[in-house]
Amino acid sequence: MVGDWYTVWPMVEPDLFSLQDEKKHGARRRNVANAYALGTLLGMEEYVDQCSTLLLRQFAKIAQSKALVDISGWMQYYAFDVVGELGKSPLRNTSDMTGFGKKFGFIEAGKDIGWIAMIEEILIFLSWVLPGYDELQG
Repeated sequence: MVGDWYTVWPMVEPDLFSLQDEKKHGARRRNVANAYALGTLLGMEEYVDQCSTLLLRQFAKIAQSKALVDISGWMQYYAFDVVGELGKSPLRNTSDMTGFGKKFGFIEAGKDIGWIAMIEEILIFLSWVLPGYDELQG
């Protein structure tokens, strides 16, 4: 059973993360289980490999310059670009893509291209809004 802490998350309809009813949660989990099946993950490997190759090229450039590396930043860039690339996967209906299906460009830029800073600002805002969310729901 999911604890009460999760009740802060649903906005209109509980999602897979916040759903507390075990039968409903199981039914919803089965709907997305195929996305995590071995065959599906292996089909996505080429998209991950493209980002890995690009990241290794960037690391080679940095190594030649003997500059210090903030690995945590690079891992964020890598994660964002992989998620963008996975939009090309067979799981996606490419006719309705908005922003996914290509790398965001973090690895190539070697820096935050604005998304990470924006997400951090939104999370700070939500940290002030969400604590009172339960009270608003009555």
